Amino acid sequence: MRQTIIFIGLALTVLYSYLSQRSSQVNQPKPKPWEIAFLQPFEAAHPFHDGLAAIETGGKYGYIDKTGRVVIEPQFDEAEDFSGGMARVTIDYKVGYINQRGEIVIKPQFEYAYDFSDGLALVSSDKRSASYIDNTGKVVIKTRSRYVTEFSEGLAAVSGQRLTDSYNYIDPTGKIIIRTPFSAAQPFYEGLSRVLIEPESKSNRGYGFIDRTGQVVIGPQFDAVGDRFSDGLAKVLVKNKWGYIDKTGKIVIAPNYEEADDFSEGLARVKFAGVYGFIGKDGRSVVNPRFTIASPFSEGLASVLDRGKFGFIDRNGNFFIEPEFEAADSFSEGVALVLLNGKPVYIRLVAASTSQKPTPTDKQNDKLRKQIEQIASEAKGRVGVAAEVLETRESVSLNPHDHFPMQSVYKLPIAMAVLAQVDTGKLNLEQKERVDKSDFVRLGQASPVRDRYPNGVELTLSELLRFTVSESDGTTSDVLLDLVGVEAVTKYLNELGINEIIVANSEKEIGRDRETQYRNWASPQAAVQLLRSLHERRGLSEQSQQLLFKHMTETPTSARRLKGFLPKTVVVAHKTGTGGSNDGVAPATNDIGLITLPDGRHLAIAVFVSDARTDLVTRERTIARIAKAIYDHFTQNKSENRE
Repeated sequence: MRQTIIFIGLALTVLYSYLSQRSSQVNQPKPKPWEIAFLQPFEAAHPFHDGLAAIETGGKYGYIDKTGRVVIEPQFDEAEDFSGGMARVTIDYKVGYINQRGEIVIKPQFEYAYDFSDGLALVSSDKRSASYIDNTGKVVIKTRSRYVTEFSEGLAAVSGQRLTDSYNYIDPTGKIIIRTPFSAAQPFYEGLSRVLIEPESKSNRGYGFIDRTGQVVIGPQFDAVGDRFSDGLAKVLVKNKWGYIDKTGKIVIAPNYEEADDFSEGLARVKFAGVYGFIGKDGRSVVNPRFTIASPFSEGLASVLDRGKFGFIDRNGNFFIEPEFEAADSFSEGVALVLLNGKPVYIRLVAASTSQKPTPTDKQNDKLRKQIEQIASEAKGRVGVAAEVLETRESVSLNPHDHFPMQSVYKLPIAMAVLAQVDTGKLNLEQKERVDKSDFVRLGQASPVRDRYPNGVELTLSELLRFTVSESDGTTSDVLLDLVGVEAVTKYLNELGINEIIVANSEKEIGRDRETQYRNWASPQAAVQLLRSLHERRGLSEQSQQLLFKHMTETPTSARRLKGFLPKTVVVAHKTGTGGSNDGVAPATNDIGLITLPDGRHLAIAVFVSDARTDLVTRERTIARIAKAIYDHFTQNKSENRE
């Protein structure tokens, strides 16, 4: 009897302890995935662009950085967002341009002006005619018309002096490339331009699209059309409902919607039965219509109104940030302006919150991770992997915070730091730098410039960047590093919030001492952070971002790594790094990059293989198989979620 009482007492004690722990876990508040970056004490504020946001105080405009510090004092009557390292400002009703130091680079003199596009800006001094200027303010093209468009994809549409005059398309030199009979025209987007087509009968007058030869490829068969193609689709109106066509004019998403937006980040906001939702490019509903207010997706999140409060949903329609704001703008460069308890504040995502976002089931992630581990074992060395779908933050990793020698991967942060100084006006892409024989890296280190110009050469900064990023030239990389300094690269990375990438030495120094490469390291997770920053244009202008993407996509180096087993049509922007073997041990075989998935999402991936005792073919195959496994997982998992 006594033993029974003791047993019951022990059981009750265990039960009480368990219930107490469960109660503690239940009552423990769930950590928020966001934090206040800083208060916004100004009368008005813009989203961040190129690292700065325009603010208004006392009736004047200035700019703040992402700490909330005023970096350009309020002094302008109006101020626009930065783009390409320059922003439009107005003083005494005249528009000019400033750089990111607040210096006036083109004095206020225009009645109206636009952002720079394809290196030129559309301006007018009298509202009767328009001109195109370069970034020094020099007039490159002067027209006699006010009916003109901005440059896009190397062309701009220019009409005569009358509204009914036909439009022609000119190149950046002012030469007419396409002559047309159309009295209304838009810039080119994705190879097509919307124009107003007026047949002689006038019975079928309406908007259609022409290609770059001026041929009509989509006739005026719809009640209305959107002004551009985006992600290969354009919206059209049929009997007061919006749908989408492809570039042949075929309706691929039925016209069922009261409103429809262009596609962005693989999704389009649509309105059905008075509420907003989101569809994918296949026309399927990804987020069912249920919100009275919703913004388009930006950086993987969309602001929506739910039960009187604003929150942020992910691409599956789940709330990542619960509704608790009175108002909320979209995320831009990692921060969003919201109204919280009557106070405007900027918020940012907490770094740890990436693990709180909805991901594939634990079982699926465990299976993928085990698959990666199995593949990695074939390299017979240390392997680090980090991969993340940037729009949804679904991720997988292996040794994500271990340190791996970067070798030529480190040329990407160097190039980004250089372009950041181009954006601020400190450097210029057309400035020339001398590459002397004394600058050459040693034989055995990659340097196409050394091999092509044995006596040295003078190259523009733009050419130095192309050799460094696309051809992985060690000599030009050192010239760029000397130009900005190691400290500037470190500062740039710190401003991005990246502290697990260390650039400490030149290529020449690495070539002289094998151990030096280990002092220039990155963690896989930090490499993915860098790729996210590049994708989201944090610390870089759109022009600089696109230049890097071009070089990273067109690079001929190491196509057997990330790209090795992917479909040939998949776009991969990447940077590789390789260290030569010594006594059968290869210190570094790396590849990091951005992979565009079939649905328009972007996969940031970094694979590092270090101290491996296998041949180059095996190491590269290891990277390729890991990339293919991750690619398959996130593309197949997306399809399963839709079903």
